[in-house]
Amino acid sequence: MASAERRYWVGLDWGDTAHAVCILDDAGKEVESFEAAHTATGLEDLAARLRRWNSVGGVAVETTRHRVVQKLIDAGLIVYPINPKLSRNWREGESVNAVKDDVRDAFVLAEGLRQRHDRLRPFRPDDPVLRELRLLCADESRLIADRTALVNRLKATLKEYYPEALSWFDEWAKPTAWDFVLAFPTSESLAGAGRKKLYGFLKAHHIGLHPVW
Repeated sequence: MASAERRYWVGLDWGDTAHAVCILDDAGKEVESFEAAHTATGLEDLAARLRRWNSVGGVAVETTRHRVVQKLIDAGLIVYPINPKLSRNWREGESVNAVKDDVRDAFVLAEGLRQRHDRLRPFRPDDPVLRELRLLCADESRLIADRTALVNRLKATLKEYYPEALSWFDEWAKPTAWDFVLAFPTSESLAGAGRKKLYGFLKAHHIGLHPVW
């Protein structure tokens, strides 16, 4: 009689900018752990990396309404939504230290899924939550595309009329950069701004000053 195929169990602790991932084998041994960026490229890499294991029994994720969940499902992976209260109980059972830690939480989710997958319910293609998730993901994608287009238009305009401003901020999708241009729309307005106004802007936006040597 042939032995059963080895399966792998994945725990994913999601975050706003990155997701902690832990992969365990059937015996509970950690075979890989890594972090995936919450970007289009990062999610593609995440799905491809998990697919390389071939026999992934499932992915445990604490949330249901998140773009990463849709990406995993689209990649053909079985996703198990885990109630936060349940995952907290698992975490408390695994360690006396119940303080939240992304890497540890990813392991706890993977271990909980490995031990209890036969008692848990994965997403089904006809789940109402999945239909809602697809709509939310589509809205998010449109909003990201709109934001990118606006940022590109702003940078193109600055390059023509206010090029020095482009070097002052690395991330033009953040409100601080836009607020600065609104407060000081030209080089002349910045040069003519009083110290009180300039320092007031920096303080209001929590921007620190560092000496230049």
